[in-house]
Amino acid sequence: LSQVDSSVGGKTGINLEEGKNLVGSFHQPRAVITDVSLLQTLPKREIIAGYAEILKCSILGDKDFFNWLKINQKEILNLNNNLVAEAVEKSCILKAKIVEEDEKESGKRALLNLGHTFGHAIENKINKDGHGILHGEAIGIGMCLAAELSVEMNLCSKENKEEIIQIIRKSGLPTDLKDLNMEIYAEEIIKIFSLDKKRKDNSNTFILISDIGNAIIKNEINDDKLKTFLISNGFK
Repeated sequence: LSQVDSSVGGKTGINLEEGKNLVGSFHQPRAVITDVSLLQTLPKREIIAGYAEILKCSILGDKDFFNWLKINQKEILNLNNNLVAEAVEKSCILKAKIVEEDEKESGKRALLNLGHTFGHAIENKINKDGHGILHGEAIGIGMCLAAELSVEMNLCSKENKEEIIQIIRKSGLPTDLKDLNMEIYAEEIIKIFSLDKKRKDNSNTFILISDIGNAIIKNEINDDKLKTFLISNGFK
């Protein structure tokens, strides 16, 4: 996860009880050094969770990368070093390019939050309740919900949505609440959304999808619409 995500971007945030990354600063590293052979020390669940951020990069900004992942996903998850190194490099280059254009997230950098508004809220709720979910697992569900919301708002096709959900499911990541076998109330998630750093004027900003490889920033999504959406997608 850190090799493809937190290592690049310069955020030095910490979490509060209210949510993730709410306090911090920006401090860019002089260099990022990655050794993919270290991944051999991780359990499979952590590998799959880290892979979620690789999928995210392809979905938000590089359709060719997405198609390459579809072909090579199994070998990447089985830690073929050459393929893993290529996937990590592609992800870091994509993220670094976006960060270079918008270091302090005043615009385009928000695209890197694809799946994260839903994902952070799910992660916050589940982990605070004493259960356990990894960041990448929550982001897997978050990306699926973002794809579903994109279709509901007529921003992307059902075919694209299904393609995105399918690659996430095949990786071993959860794709909906049924995979977690627990109940989460929509009202609880809406309350967590209220603390999201992208929220403005009592409405929500989400990163949604117009096409595989093309994410967009969608503002002014109200809480009532989100509550209806969440309930239709398995929340109580």
